[in-house]
Amino acid sequence: MTLTSAFQPEPSCAPGAHPRFPDLRSLLAARAATGAGACHVFDRSTDEFATVSQRDLLRRAFGAGRQLLGTGVEPGQIVLLANPAPDATLEAFFGAVSVGVVPAIVAVRPAFDGPQAVATRIQRLRTELPDVGATVVAPGSDADLVERISGRVITLDSPGPVEPSTVAAADPDSVAYIQLTSGTTSRSRPVVITHRAVTANLAALVERCALGADETLLSWLPLYHDMGLVGFPLLGLASDADVALLTPFDFLTDPTRWLRALGRVAATTTASPTFGLAYTTRKADPDKLRGIDLSRLERLYCAAEPVDAETLRQFQKRFRSHGLRPEAIKSGYGMAEAALLVTMPRFYDRSRVISIEMSALADLDQVEVSSTRSLLQPRSLGPTPSLDLVSLGRPAQGIDLWLVRADGSRIDEDDVCGEVTIRGDSVAPGYLRSDGGLDPID
Repeated sequence: MTLTSAFQPEPSCAPGAHPRFPDLRSLLAARAATGAGACHVFDRSTDEFATVSQRDLLRRAFGAGRQLLGTGVEPGQIVLLANPAPDATLEAFFGAVSVGVVPAIVAVRPAFDGPQAVATRIQRLRTELPDVGATVVAPGSDADLVERISGRVITLDSPGPVEPSTVAAADPDSVAYIQLTSGTTSRSRPVVITHRAVTANLAALVERCALGADETLLSWLPLYHDMGLVGFPLLGLASDADVALLTPFDFLTDPTRWLRALGRVAATTTASPTFGLAYTTRKADPDKLRGIDLSRLERLYCAAEPVDAETLRQFQKRFRSHGLRPEAIKSGYGMAEAALLVTMPRFYDRSRVISIEMSALADLDQVEVSSTRSLLQPRSLGPTPSLDLVSLGRPAQGIDLWLVRADGSRIDEDDVCGEVTIRGDSVAPGYLRSDGGLDPID
């Protein structure tokens, strides 16, 4: 186990299992024509999933794209998608992409943000982004919110289906959408995601997850987050899999709802940041856990925040009686600037944890590895304080990764800390400025 060294991309372990599309529009058109997957959206009022096929969802989305153009929005302009419902968001997102309009999904959280807070967020984006053509809202949206939004507001109301043959391929280096960063390490910034970047990352995800036939991906993550968008509905299209979606509010009001849904749809793949696993372990109601079956779950990815080994161990310990296998839990590293995936263990790899001496971290240079263990093995307390670091896997297919020192020099030694540097087709060209130019990603 090493903390550094340069990594080279690995060849796919399943060449040809899923074709890589040159652009996102070609992927959408292909799935609208022959896709076998479905999208299941949870309805809290009925405690059931509403289901629509990939083909029907996408053909309706293509109709929504035609509606957008009919309102005067032009290809290349940005539209802000302000829809709290996953199905309405995806319909507008896929519709915009299909006609060359550039969508940016805005965080709309009715349970947490009042109408004025959302309107202020939209106004800030209209100021920071160039050439915003409109804000798109869903039918039945909060009238108070709609009234407060500045600029043109469009409602895409019951678009009729449009055949996939009308959707033209895109230039791989043209802009597919704008991803607003989460602001974890700095203020939120608009990342330009090209068609090449997102399709390269989807190919890497399909390879690394080893997705096969009859997969079901389930998420409660928000679609305005890169893991919620690329890691589930877009990955579902790339792998022709079923996708089941809850909202963050569905999860936060009752974390056992997530677990029940995993069993109900026989999900094979899900994900959560560390806080979600800790929250579920702490808050899950034992009475509501009866009958939950997690035995079909093959992949539970933990990312988006620093990964804590003890949190993962406690989660597996709490839910192993419901069929959660220890090998299903894996950790990874991603960033919006790379569309999503940067590193992740291979499907058959076991995640590992190393312990390093705290005293060696004083200068963040050479460190001493005191022990290595499996991810879910309990920690043994040593004579001196140590810090556990969870392995986040190897760089994804198509990603070159290396570490550099503060002066920018490349690190070639093992067990040395440094700043992560990546290169590859998945990496975005830059952050979008208000004048239409790009700031480099550094």
